[in-house]
Amino acid sequence: MAPAFVVSSASAQAFLAQTSLAQLYVEQTSPAAALTPTGPQALSDEELSGLRGGFLTTNGFTFGFGVVIRSYVDDRLALETRMTWTPTGPATEQTRGDVPGMTDLASALTSLLNSGIDLRNLGGTSGGVALVSGDGATALIHNVTSGQLQNLIVNNASNRDLRQDMELNLYLPDLATMQASSSAHARAAQLTYDLNTSLVGSLGR
Repeated sequence: MAPAFVVSSASAQAFLAQTSLAQLYVEQTSPAAALTPTGPQALSDEELSGLRGGFLTTNGFTFGFGVVIRSYVDDRLALETRMTWTPTGPATEQTRGDVPGMTDLASALTSLLNSGIDLRNLGGTSGGVALVSGDGATALIHNVTSGQLQNLIVNNASNRDLRQDMELNLYLPDLATMQASSSAHARAAQLTYDLNTSLVGSLGR
């Protein structure tokens, strides 16, 4: 029986930030900004309908995020987990493959322990499967939450081909608008730099 080992993917996190001065520059230089009333404005039913099904960022851009995690044993799909982020939070769907002898992880903890793999203190065991045979034991765990994405393999079996895939999908329906805004923010940043440089230079005279 081979020594047990653990494989883990790194947690994935992303964040968005904006520069107040750049935002101010964009608003002041945009022709439409001068015509827009100040204060919050009510959205029409058509506008609300168009905003469903994705994230709405602080700059008003819509995007969507999803992840698909797959684990294979001997080229057979053992476990697949799909997570799609919605406006109300993550929606997760999990499918078990057709690997002979594979069972859900929660009911296999005792068999794994008898085979030399102790996962009793591991959280998230409901999102996993296990295979215990004469060649050893294998546990596959998908831990998908709002803060991390993990694809774990714990194995001490010999002659077993194990493979992991993680597919991240980012949907940007407003890509052209985002690129245009990014260009405007870059110009604002350059303007800020030029103004600061000129100010510092004038003070040194």
